[in-house]
Amino acid sequence: MKCHSDPALAPKELVERYGDKSGFYEKVGNIRAIISIRSPLSAALEDAKEVFIYLSVAAFFVFGGIYALICYFFGKISKRDSLLTAKTAELEELNKTLEERVASEIEKRVQKEELLIQQSKMASMGEMIGAIAHQWKQPLNALSIIASDVKYAYEYNELDADYIREFSAKSDEQIRYMAKTIDDFKNFFKPDKVKTVFDPVEAVNGALALLSSQLKNNNIELSTLLPPAKTLSVYGNKNELAQVILNIANNAKDALVANVNHDRYISVLLSQEGDKIRISIEDNGGGINDELKERIFEPYMTTKEHGTGIGLYMSRVIVEEGFGGKLYVKDGAFGAVFVVELERFSEN
Repeated sequence: MKCHSDPALAPKELVERYGDKSGFYEKVGNIRAIISIRSPLSAALEDAKEVFIYLSVAAFFVFGGIYALICYFFGKISKRDSLLTAKTAELEELNKTLEERVASEIEKRVQKEELLIQQSKMASMGEMIGAIAHQWKQPLNALSIIASDVKYAYEYNELDADYIREFSAKSDEQIRYMAKTIDDFKNFFKPDKVKTVFDPVEAVNGALALLSSQLKNNNIELSTLLPPAKTLSVYGNKNELAQVILNIANNAKDALVANVNHDRYISVLLSQEGDKIRISIEDNGGGINDELKERIFEPYMTTKEHGTGIGLYMSRVIVEEGFGGKLYVKDGAFGAVFVVELERFSEN
């Protein structure tokens, strides 16, 4: 203060009591006295107590909330750990049995497909019995004529050694033909799964031979364009390929009988392009509509009144899984064209 440096400016009572020397002429900033002020603390303590209570309550809720969140998340983590442990144990158990389950499922699928193949063959058997009857009709008629001629030869004294030799030769020829027919059908229906290298022309000719009489009786012309024997080879089961050709050709025959009154024909073409061998079977039965074409290879899909719907399905299974090939259908000039595409066998 100014009075600290100039007594003239100080109050008179202060100068009279302390004089004009003590405390004056000091430099500003020097401490000469401490002033203490007393104030009652009860009000301040009450305020502090109230603040403390508010802070305590707030802290309780804050820390309580934090604790609750910690417990919640720890519970979630614990539950997740338990679930993870259970899933891990389940996965380990699954891995232990996975190989066995896969092997079991594969075996079941193979058995199912083999059963379907046999069902497909059995479904064709009724038609094939009719084919056998047609195949046997001609030799049976021939045997009947030969047997009748023996009676007349005896009556006219023509039974000599030459007649007996001719009779025996003609009879043997007809009987061998009938026996071969039975052997062909027996080989076709035999459940053989052995794979070999074979000429696809043999399978095609074998299948068409089983249908030849039915085609002839229904006035269906069969034309084939096949390469010379022993020029092509594929790897697989010959009887199964013959079954595929027979299923397709038999379906073509049924379509022609149902939809065409004259000039019926089925053509079979076997060609090679690079490493691919294609067997195309075409008819003039009017073709397949687009909606049906999308589902034609589905199991139990049939347009026949008494059909089973497994012939084309099993044909595709045989071609794809037995030969690693393809079976598909496309539109021809006057009907459907079914194409069997196979890999040509190579030593390399």
